[in-house]
Order: sequence, then structure tokens, then C-alpha cells
Amino acid sequence: MAAPYRIYNVSLTISFDIRGGEAEAFRFLNALKLIKLAVSLGGTESLAEHPGTMTHSDITLCEQREMGITPQMIRLSIGVEDPRDIMLDLEQAFAAVGMGVPAMEMA
Repeated sequence: MAAPYRIYNVSLTISFDIRGGEAEAFRFLNALKLIKLAVSLGGTESLAEHPGTMTHSDITLCEQREMGITPQMIRLSIGVEDPRDIMLDLEQAFAAVGMGVPAMEMA
């Protein structure tokens, strides 16, 4: 049973590991249409990044692992767009890497 997801005018930053590795992470990032790939996550629009090759690329792989940064990690900064549009973009990006997600109910 899928839990309903509700988003109400909030902004947040989340990190997650996508199933697979770096190739799947970039396939997910490249599939995003509304959410834009960016090194800096400090904007009002929804943005995404791959920490291992972007913000933390100057840190050794060993140090990245110690910090919990993996090749399959994705970081999202959720902006002010309509939550339904953000959820639809995420759903189609997950589908692009073969990961179906339950339909997310919006209030």
C-alpha cells in the first residue's frame, strides 16, 4: 500500500542513492525536464546535482566514501514550482532508469 505524499509550499534539499551506479545516476539526471542540473543548489527553482563529480569532485574518492558520498548519489533542491509538476518530472526520470514509483497523490 503506497502512502500518500503531500507537499505544501516548502523548499528542501534531499540526497538519495539511485539503484545502480554512476551511469544510472546520470541517466536519471539527464532524464529530468523541469528540474535542472546545476552545481549550486541555491535558487528558487528545482535543481539537481551529482555530488561525486560536481560539488565534491576535488575530494578524493576515499574521502567521499567516508562522507557518505557514493557514485549513485543524487542531490535535489526542491524549488517553488507546482508540486505536481515536480512529482511528474521525478516519476518520469525514475521510469527512465527502470525504477517505477507509486503514483503520488497530491492534495
